[in-house]
Amino acid sequence: MYAALSSMRRILINNVYVSSSVTANNIKVGFQKTVDTFPCIAFYRIGGSSLGMMGYNTSTGGTQNRMEDVMLQVDIFHLDSTEDLELLDDQVIKAVMSGAIIGESYDLIGDSSSFDNSYDCYRVIQTWRYSRLVSE
Repeated sequence: MYAALSSMRRILINNVYVSSSVTANNIKVGFQKTVDTFPCIAFYRIGGSSLGMMGYNTSTGGTQNRMEDVMLQVDIFHLDSTEDLELLDDQVIKAVMSGAIIGESYDLIGDSSSFDNSYDCYRVIQTWRYSRLVSE
């Protein structure tokens, strides 16, 4: 499940459009109790599963394959305006959809924006499904 977090961070930091708006130090893994610097992107795992493929438990010396699915929440925080927030939202979507390497995939499940009173800023919440086939 760590692969999903690692992959998401790699994609966001290495994308020229995202990194021109958000510094690498402001792309964070894990829930953020406070947000001090804007804009900021934080993401974390909200669920997941690992399902053995046919014969996984009975394979003797052969390859054991399993499908790993991880649900990620990506929070994008911005102070300035909803327009800047929505632009960054689009940049993150494009980066993640095109940044997956061979053997992994991302699907955007949900995307909502609002003003977050607890952080006193504009916020987008994206929900992603990360999938990959793992051979052991």
